[in-house]
Amino acid sequence: MANDVLRWWSFVKRTATLGAAADVEDSVARLFVAISLPFDLRAELTGLGNGMPGARWLTEDQVHLTLVFLGKVADHRKQALDDALASVRGEPFELSLHGAGHFPPRGRPKVIWAGIRANQTLMTLQTRLTTALRRAGFELQRRRFQPHVTLARLKGAPEPRVAEFLEGIGGLESDPFDVDAFHVFSSHLKAEGADYHLEASYPLQS
Repeated sequence: MANDVLRWWSFVKRTATLGAAADVEDSVARLFVAISLPFDLRAELTGLGNGMPGARWLTEDQVHLTLVFLGKVADHRKQALDDALASVRGEPFELSLHGAGHFPPRGRPKVIWAGIRANQTLMTLQTRLTTALRRAGFELQRRRFQPHVTLARLKGAPEPRVAEFLEGIGGLESDPFDVDAFHVFSSHLKAEGADYHLEASYPLQS
């Protein structure tokens, strides 16, 4: 794994420094840890987009299940990050989608999401990840983990249209899919939304 992380981090460093001053020695990248969904399921989810005003629907390459958002990580922290993630153990398991909703649950909606059927193995994995990362000195958000898959980001979307859409997919379900690894992605912000690049994978193993 050490050779892999050095390879992917050198890529992160190159992309993070594009357009930066040449004398910057310690580059940073926006990173998060996530579970990938099968291609067919991602295609099905992105096909739900209905042209709602004020909604930006995610593409197939953007759909994932975030476990931990790391934010900006400096180059000199690469080995600590790899060591922390490589230390996390867990058996492969299955997940399935269940239901849909929006964030925040009250007030003007900002995000439409697909839910994840309750799964204790998933919750345990997320806890192990956050514990390992905090022990390694990474500062993480102190918010309760609510497993979900973002479908759209909203800005001024009419609330009746949001409610109508959610009512239409309220019974959203998927067949179970296998989870045998978690991944590190880098996020590159653009005017039309973020590009996510797969940077490293960590197989689940006991």
